[in-house]
Amino acid sequence: MIKISTEFDKLDYTFNRSLSTVVTLPYDKDDVLLGVNELVNGYNFNSCVEKLQSNLMYLYSVSKLADPNLPTQYEGFIGTATDSGKYLDIGIANFTPYTQGVAAYDIKDYSEMPYFYVADSDNNGYNIVFSYKGAVNPDTTDGTIPSGTTTTIELDTAQYGGDYLAVYGARQALSAYFAVYTYEYNEIHGGLNSKPVMELSSFNIGGTFFGDADYSTIGSLLSDEPYTIDYQQGSTVQLFKLFKNTNTQDLHETIIDKNFNNLKSISVGPGTLSGYNCVFCCSPDHISALSANTTSTLSADYTFTNVTSSIGINNELDFQEINASAYAKNTLYVSDSTNNSVYKINVNGFTRDDNIRNNNFYETEIIGGLGGVRDNYSFNNPKILQYHNDELYVLDQGNNCIKIYDQDLGFVRNLRKSAFTKNNPPAAIKMYDNNFYWLTTTGILFILDNDLTPLKSTKLYNDSNSEEFTDFIVAKDNNNLYVSTRENIYKYFFNNLEFIGRFNLSDNNIDNTAIEFLTQIDVGDDTNRIYAYAKRNAFGTLLVFNEKNAFETLLSNYTFDIYSLDEIKVDKNEFVSNFSYNKSIIKLLSNNLQLSNYISNTVSVTLLRDGGLQFDGITYFNDSDLALLNYDPTLDNYIGTNEIFSRTVANRVLNKIYEYQLLLVKLFSNQVTPPQQQVNILSPGLRGLMLEDFPGNANGYYRLEQGKTNRDAILLEDNVLQQKPPPPPPEPEPEPEPEPEDVVCPAAKTPNTDDDMFSQIGCSTPLSLLSFPEGYNEMYFLVDNDYYGGEFDPIGSKIYKTINQNNKQTLNVEFNMYQVPLTTDLANDPKNVGKNIGPWDYLGIDKTSYNYNKNVTGELNNCFLERDFLVYFKFETIVGSQFQDGEPESFFNNANARIFRQKFEEGDPNYYGNVYDINGCHLYKLVNGGQKVNNTDQKGKEGGVTTPKTTEKKPCSEVDLAFIRTLLKDYYSVSQSKRYFNSIRFIDTIHTGTAASTLIKSYEYGYTIATREDQFNECYIIPGDVELKIKEDDKSW
Repeated sequence: MIKISTEFDKLDYTFNRSLSTVVTLPYDKDDVLLGVNELVNGYNFNSCVEKLQSNLMYLYSVSKLADPNLPTQYEGFIGTATDSGKYLDIGIANFTPYTQGVAAYDIKDYSEMPYFYVADSDNNGYNIVFSYKGAVNPDTTDGTIPSGTTTTIELDTAQYGGDYLAVYGARQALSAYFAVYTYEYNEIHGGLNSKPVMELSSFNIGGTFFGDADYSTIGSLLSDEPYTIDYQQGSTVQLFKLFKNTNTQDLHETIIDKNFNNLKSISVGPGTLSGYNCVFCCSPDHISALSANTTSTLSADYTFTNVTSSIGINNELDFQEINASAYAKNTLYVSDSTNNSVYKINVNGFTRDDNIRNNNFYETEIIGGLGGVRDNYSFNNPKILQYHNDELYVLDQGNNCIKIYDQDLGFVRNLRKSAFTKNNPPAAIKMYDNNFYWLTTTGILFILDNDLTPLKSTKLYNDSNSEEFTDFIVAKDNNNLYVSTRENIYKYFFNNLEFIGRFNLSDNNIDNTAIEFLTQIDVGDDTNRIYAYAKRNAFGTLLVFNEKNAFETLLSNYTFDIYSLDEIKVDKNEFVSNFSYNKSIIKLLSNNLQLSNYISNTVSVTLLRDGGLQFDGITYFNDSDLALLNYDPTLDNYIGTNEIFSRTVANRVLNKIYEYQLLLVKLFSNQVTPPQQQVNILSPGLRGLMLEDFPGNANGYYRLEQGKTNRDAILLEDNVLQQKPPPPPPEPEPEPEPEPEDVVCPAAKTPNTDDDMFSQIGCSTPLSLLSFPEGYNEMYFLVDNDYYGGEFDPIGSKIYKTINQNNKQTLNVEFNMYQVPLTTDLANDPKNVGKNIGPWDYLGIDKTSYNYNKNVTGELNNCFLERDFLVYFKFETIVGSQFQDGEPESFFNNANARIFRQKFEEGDPNYYGNVYDINGCHLYKLVNGGQKVNNTDQKGKEGGVTTPKTTEKKPCSEVDLAFIRTLLKDYYSVSQSKRYFNSIRFIDTIHTGTAASTLIKSYEYGYTIATREDQFNECYIIPGDVELKIKEDDKSW
């Protein structure tokens, strides 16, 4: 016998279970049993045994759960922050701003008008200015005092007409930013002095009063008898080091090396002292060498030993835009995108005891200059990817290729996959196991071979489904992948990309930081030392994590003995008998029972309403679970003495072991608690309700609980609308008639030809629009991975003379057209001229092509839908633009779409119109002035005909279920729909009688405020099962 861990390693399994892992045996029943045509011999029997033993090792692998509580250990952040200092503590007695202000005004000496200013620990300024009849101290208007939040206290008003009232006004203005107290002197200190006192202190270390001025120089501005109780200016001591248990909100600008605030890359090499590393920090135009003991909290252990902004024999080559670096063998490789260069820099003086090069950078090789894809030693925007297996990988971004060099920058080879590179712009690319791992900014991780041929792709998880991915690193020895977005860091298993968890940054005092990139240090044990460079405001920092493979265990023992596979297998030279095969069966069964003996815990999770899982911990088994472990083998587990050894007999004993393994699967699976019930109360002002599917609901509809005490209900205006239970399942229907053979739909054709209507060449559209049902002006379209729903303005039916760009056919084509919505986003449209929300001007349905293809033959009527002929319009002018035969070279959001269309329809030769199909390919060029037809918005002009489209209106008495369904649209048919409704409008009109003169008011979006009576004409949308009928009688609800 051997240790189970030995067999586990031999069969190449690893512990890689996460919360999202579905426990499923790698070999199912058909795999572990002898096939119908297989002979019952030692070879085939041993094959089944191998699979059952492999199943057992899989069960052992899921007995450990990767701890989802991340990070394992957060060390702190390296950067500049306040290490020590004093609080601002000011106590001003005899504070008489009203007396001072009136006296200064009376003698017209406004330089004596009172004011003061104070700054908090973050140097935010707050100015208190006292005025009297509009007069203020000129220091407050001529730039003498620093900028900040200014509050003016008008002493000539009743609110502040007195010394104490004026001081209290200052307290009100500052109490949100400081601890401020005001009182009369004798209230606290006794005596006859009743003049006001103001005590002010900062919430944090630091802060200054009156620019750190001595009170003797400014006291006369605030008091007729200057006197202070306390007068301590705040101060801070800021250091650059590792800060533990400190919130990143305390991060400050690094002054000792300002380049640290804007790093693009870091590369880590060994230091010359034990326990130290040399961190090469690359900003766009500098390289700084930081000697750091990265586990120390002493500032003396963090020293910038040198910095350079140029390279060369005489430092004549300035860095312009460093974007990446890599360290290997006492060499730092740096890429500069502006100089189009790659530098090899000798850093022996930082990583070794080199007295000659001590703490100095020495350039040893440079390659570069502007070049094309076939220029081996020049680039167009190069970026170093990685130093891997003695080769340097450089992404030539402008040429869409990867160029590879040896350690001395000698050219090795060029990898060209321009289409893939162009279509999948990378956030980061790394090499592992001779494969490329290619992460896009949208979170798709591609695995490609060493010729850039895609092997696999995976969409990685992110918390909001809209995060920008920035970088990743692989800790291969620990089988971990760490991925960063701007907001988060995520941990995966590397070999199967199972999601382990998200770093809980906020619980570790990491707030409002944008993560730029990741790197790691090999510390020589099973710990991954991870550096995440992040920025908070304009300040840079390195977040330091020590990550290990921490597991929750489900077994009480992990070192027990089992029979090895070699011990279990039947000897192929052994005589076939029940005795020899039973020996194998007993050993295999014993292994499975041995594993079950040590199972002690299970994984408990709660299913969240968004489909996620909440880890509730590791718990002991309940009684029903323990009952599964009480397994007593029977005679069916073995081959009987007098049984004929056949395939059926062998499969019986093999199946018994497999069935026991299925019981173990149940024990190892997550114990899931469903989400708690929740009550939603709807108010009259609510505009809509979305009922989400229960997570994991395969049927895809909202399910009602039917218990006596826990039924679902919708509460509206204090009245409970109890939903009816769903009807009982229908009786089984008779066997259906055989369905006719499927009709193979042809490709859409250009009218009156056999030419395919749409180009077979893929085109990249700058805006992906979803199709929409017939007859509605509400569409959903995709902008930067977000769905946008907006009201499209229908402009009716137009006929244009077109030239088909695929076969040059000239044809009059009718389009149902809609104008794209306009944005009023002032950030992107400061003049608020109303640019299109996307780069297209109009959308439409090519009715001519639709009707032609729809009616080609009778049996093909269901082959084509209107949305298959969705097209996009672009109208442009030659003024200020570059064209190729009337087609724009680039697209932009147009603020003049309607004007351009009208000019084109008037026949102005400087305006052009083009139509693109649903793939973004150029479909038609519109002929300027091609025909004269009636046009309602350009009457008598050339270009098209418009048929106005009106909105259908119905009285509530005629509203039925079919009409409601039509309004809501068949949204399940819309690809990737988010299943919500946008811009559906209902209007309730109240009448006090039948005469039109009794109309009171129309209300949009909701129920009327009046009581429900017969003479009130109201419409309601009743949520519930799709079989529920709309009731005409309002009182019944």
